[in-house]
Amino acid sequence: MKENLSNYLRKYLELLGLLCRGCLGSNDYLKKVWCDLVRSEVELMIKNLDQGHQKDVIRSLKLILECSIQSSYLYLKHGGNTDKILNELKRRDKLGTSFNMSMISRIPNLNPRIKKEIIRAYLDVSTYVHPTIKLIMNCEGRTIPLQPLICRSLDIATYLACRLCGREITANIKNLVSELGFERCAKYLRIT
Repeated sequence: MKENLSNYLRKYLELLGLLCRGCLGSNDYLKKVWCDLVRSEVELMIKNLDQGHQKDVIRSLKLILECSIQSSYLYLKHGGNTDKILNELKRRDKLGTSFNMSMISRIPNLNPRIKKEIIRAYLDVSTYVHPTIKLIMNCEGRTIPLQPLICRSLDIATYLACRLCGREITANIKNLVSELGFERCAKYLRIT
């Protein structure tokens, strides 16, 4: 299973590379978030997965979800103006609110059903990195359902990235989205 998930993540890096060579690489903020931070977290996930460090894989996954949510919210809020985005991030850093769940509900033009789906995915991942009742009561023999968590979370993250790209999605990107089994993202790409 580890090998399959590692290969899956390598395939995701391929998709991320295409997005970065396209629309995500054309904005300084998006490039830093997606092409640098998210890419390095996926690479770290592969290393941690190969070493059996499931908790670290989940921590990286949580950060990727937070990056995708934050970048969607801030990019759309500020019309892609990197200076305004960075100024808001500096202000939020001082307050300790560089990310919060309310960003999900504030992403413009996002269907309420999809907002709920994003919240559920985020909470499912967070269950394994916060002292939740599920984690506390099942501390001994807990197993983390990595495959569905990774697939669902990366699907949501890619969906949010593709929303930022608009019509700049190539056939290669669509093929990789399909190959990776990203249902949410595939639905979006069919209607754009």
